[in-house]
Amino acid sequence: MDIDDDTKDALKLKDKKGALINSVEAGTPAAKAGLKQYDVVVAVDGQDVKDQNDLRFKIADIQPGTKVELKIIRDGKLMTLTATVAELEATTQRQTQLKPGKDVGITVTELTAATARRYGYRSRDGLLITDVAQGSEAERKGLEAGDILLEVNRTKVATVDQWDKILEKAPAGTVLMLLIRREANGASQDVIVTVRIP
Repeated sequence: MDIDDDTKDALKLKDKKGALINSVEAGTPAAKAGLKQYDVVVAVDGQDVKDQNDLRFKIADIQPGTKVELKIIRDGKLMTLTATVAELEATTQRQTQLKPGKDVGITVTELTAATARRYGYRSRDGLLITDVAQGSEAERKGLEAGDILLEVNRTKVATVDQWDKILEKAPAGTVLMLLIRREANGASQDVIVTVRIP
């Protein structure tokens, strides 16, 4: 995913260059290479990465299976990992541009086992977004009813009370980084979303 101003602030990055990793499936070559959710890929084999599309173009020019050196930023620190072209493609192609909202414009309910069964979800954790206010930050950022809120600022949320307290304590202008899961047709996709509290 591309780095916007909110994501840059949330991750305390110096600029908006690079591509944010939304998710890495356990057991995949990407996971074995050490790539993690929230990593920002800033260079491939010494070539700077401007954004998500730039990363894909650079990968497309490399023979599949070739090992590449990735420079990433994780928790504010620059690191170097070795991965293969196939690993990177599997990690970046599953990305959808989502995003949320102090009242940021969402109504949530706890995702219980009964609720999950009713909606046909496999997930049993997090908060289910039941409504997105028209014209809200959440709507502008692409959140939809049926999305599942798993984490806020990389901390799991399981109760509405937790979510309410986060909003109450956060001053206007604060950027929240949300981990959102979308499930459809038996498949799920995790997406990192940033929202600035109005």
